[in-house]
Amino acid sequence: MEEHIEQCPVCLSSTLRVIVCEKDIPFFGSIIIISKLCKKCGYKKNDILIKNVNEPVRYVFQVENQDDLNARVIRSSTGIIKIPEIGFEMTPGPISDSFITNVEGILERVLKILDKIEAIKNNISPSKKKRIEEIREYIALVKEGKRKITIIIEDNFGNSAIISDKPDKVKKEIIK
Repeated sequence: MEEHIEQCPVCLSSTLRVIVCEKDIPFFGSIIIISKLCKKCGYKKNDILIKNVNEPVRYVFQVENQDDLNARVIRSSTGIIKIPEIGFEMTPGPISDSFITNVEGILERVLKILDKIEAIKNNISPSKKKRIEEIREYIALVKEGKRKITIIIEDNFGNSAIISDKPDKVKKEIIK
């Protein structure tokens, strides 16, 4: 583990603590974890860099009941997450973070994005407001086990995955 102090990109003070460590993780091999925290303004950023480059991969997972919400979702900074039933796609940007969560965590991220859309766009059309509410209702029903969704992860570097206690439900294919 390596630790040092840098200048914070937000408050520009020299109190940004940076911790870098390398680990071996099942399914991924060697990774580098970078954690940054400014003691002055509270800025924080965490990232996971996967040292391996694998074949492009697509995982497809059908969420059919509440137990399926616990399936582990690992998204590298190059992974794309899609939920076709609600028209959702999370594509990586230039400063995308890697993260590990579960299906329910992905649904919570979708809800937070909807909240941000409503907060930023005060004057959104009635049809868009209606669509946002439909998506919220659909997610609520999924969480209750009353609706089904499909979680798809595509990663051109092969470093994202869906891991379930029911491995036969996870479809993995190499993207050509």
